[in-house]
Amino acid sequence: IHLRALGLADPVLLGHFDSLDVVYRIQALEQLIQGEPPPAAPPPPDRPVLLFPTPEGPRELPFSAVVHLSYDDHIVTCLMADGEAVRSSTLRRPFPQVVRSMLLHQNFSQVSAAQLVNLDYLREVDKKASPPVLRMEGGLELPIPRTSLPGLLEEIQQYRQGFSHGAESS
Repeated sequence: IHLRALGLADPVLLGHFDSLDVVYRIQALEQLIQGEPPPAAPPPPDRPVLLFPTPEGPRELPFSAVVHLSYDDHIVTCLMADGEAVRSSTLRRPFPQVVRSMLLHQNFSQVSAAQLVNLDYLREVDKKASPPVLRMEGGLELPIPRTSLPGLLEEIQQYRQGFSHGAESS
């Protein structure tokens, strides 16, 4: 079954769909083909998740547990809050397409062409280091391009101001 037939334009990262919704759509299509009524739709997820393709099969990674994503040679490595590093299967799409659904959430920032961070886990920005370094909870240190620093500092300030005023983030 081709995922576009199910209304899923981005089969790698489904954005607004979680894996249960995909399973439902596949089951509904199969039952419709067989002349049976489709199953009841599953309830929407409470929290956004990333349907992450791994060599072992797709995994649901809650946005709230993602600390950092990096892209290297068609492989995305996702560092989770518990310290687990989840590697993707080989992807044939640019990194901005891969992280598009995450960038819709205020707490994620693309800090370079191949790195995305969850600002919820940002501990410190070392502006004096060369190149500048982001220090994340758990000890991860990420060098970032100096040219990215002004925009990133502005994003961090806007995020923290929104957070301190009670705005929700994912």
